[in-house]
Amino acid sequence: MEVIMPIPYETSGNSCNKEVLSELVHGMQNNLSENDYVSVIRSGLERVGISSFSYVHLGCSPREAKEATIIGNYPSEWVHNYKEISLHKIDPVIAMSACSPKPFFWDEMFSVDDSGIFNMSSSYGIERGFSIPMHEPGYAFGSMHFSTKKEDQEFVGAIGRNYSFILSLSFVAHHYRPILEGFESNNSLTKREAECLQWVAAGKTYSEIAMILGISERTVKFHAKSLMVKLDSVNIKQAMSQAIRMGWI
Repeated sequence: MEVIMPIPYETSGNSCNKEVLSELVHGMQNNLSENDYVSVIRSGLERVGISSFSYVHLGCSPREAKEATIIGNYPSEWVHNYKEISLHKIDPVIAMSACSPKPFFWDEMFSVDDSGIFNMSSSYGIERGFSIPMHEPGYAFGSMHFSTKKEDQEFVGAIGRNYSFILSLSFVAHHYRPILEGFESNNSLTKREAECLQWVAAGKTYSEIAMILGISERTVKFHAKSLMVKLDSVNIKQAMSQAIRMGWI
């Protein structure tokens, strides 16, 4: 029997939006590729007058995250540049998304932006926007961002008229985001890595962990090195702290 994900917010007052959201939920349940995921979300947003969006996911706090998952229809050159120099670490929009669950317009960020990001993004038509953070256990979180040009006078009205729909769409998009090969799938711990890390957290040495798990000390060190790479840490204690903050152990 097909299991339907419950819609987290009622899209009251607009039966068309309810139908669109229902279509999105059904479409998202098919383990979509990145391109199909973008296509499904774009088609839903276009019906309410919003054309540009980006979904971002971070496994820990922005300044600690080595890289960000970014999926959407923002200009590819901007996304490439953003990821290339790790702008998620200093982006005020991402910083606000990390520390608050409350949706917000970017106008609040302009006065505190000392990173120059808005100046950079404006050349790509990303000048004003609205963001919806979605937090997970630990420090991981996703955020949906809708953007437009400065002169777009319809943007705020479109957000207001369709707020419940946009909120629900964002939670659906977060729940069904595609796991990009080579990124999130590689950033989760294997069973043996988790075991090693748990024993490190309990204060055991590598030789003691090897005896407990019935493996060689060399193998324990191999897992420890893998953990440090995945968690972008300089030593196993830092990796342990990172994993705890991210809710991995």
